[in-house]
Amino acid sequence: MTSPQVLAAPAPSASAPPRPLRLGDDVMRQAARDSIAETRRLAAEAGLPAERDRSSDERLAGAVEQAVKPDCLASNAGGSLLSIPLIALQALRQKCN
Repeated sequence: MTSPQVLAAPAPSASAPPRPLRLGDDVMRQAARDSIAETRRLAAEAGLPAERDRSSDERLAGAVEQAVKPDCLASNAGGSLLSIPLIALQALRQKCN
């Protein structure tokens, strides 16, 4: 009876090329989740509120709403000091940006 032969894995040599990096969908999704979790953790450590993730529809709706409102200073093109209360009122009512 002969002893079983054991094959050892070859030791990596310094001249062996590195294995290619495979970035599939699962790897990218996990990296995004890890990044979001790390950002939230750092915000919590700093005592800052972590903002809620907004969907693309919510971001679009916000951008459209901002685009519709005129600039608060547009009505004060002449620079009159008498229009300051009006500008403040419009800003409080969210009639302008």
